[in-house]
Amino acid sequence: MKRFSTLILAGILSVLPGVRLLWAEPLNLTLSDNTSSSVESGDILAPQLSNACTFACDTAGNTAGGNSVLQNNTGINNTGFGDNALTNNTTGTVDSAFGFNALRNNTTGSGNTAAGAGALKFNTTGSHNSAFGTVALFHNTTGFENTASGKETLFNNTTGIQNTASGKLVADAQHAALAIAEGCTWITRDRDFARFALHGLSWNHLQL
Repeated sequence: MKRFSTLILAGILSVLPGVRLLWAEPLNLTLSDNTSSSVESGDILAPQLSNACTFACDTAGNTAGGNSVLQNNTGINNTGFGDNALTNNTTGTVDSAFGFNALRNNTTGSGNTAAGAGALKFNTTGSHNSAFGTVALFHNTTGFENTASGKETLFNNTTGIQNTASGKLVADAQHAALAIAEGCTWITRDRDFARFALHGLSWNHLQL
């Protein structure tokens, strides 16, 4: 008999200076009768998927799950799950990639976290970036210390540094800088939720 379990992921994000966002999201899993030491084929993945996947770890602290994951790696303490995650990583260390093409082109960047298909895909040498959501920080190459949470967030940022954005907002680093300079507490591409607390900043002004 299948058992159904619902987990709640929750946390607090620093969206912009002085602004904090509380978020919660349910994570639904369908599980079978498992003990802590056994997972039978088909419990989470269908058997045909389980048989097609690869999983490996090494003595340097690297862990890989999926096709072409960490295939060029000589770095240490990296984690990649999802086809082509961290495929081109060479000496980058302490990188974590979860999702198809996450951090695919990373070479020497270190301390990056990418969760979502295509997150930080084109990052090469940028370090200490955090991208959560499909194609978040997608075009980032050498930018560092950026934090993006939400689908397409900071999508066009390439070399910008120390940007923080949450939600489907801020097309690139230039818009992020504009928003902060104008005193926005929140910006979004969804007009229904756009809030511009100071200076009467208009939607057209942002040109998102």
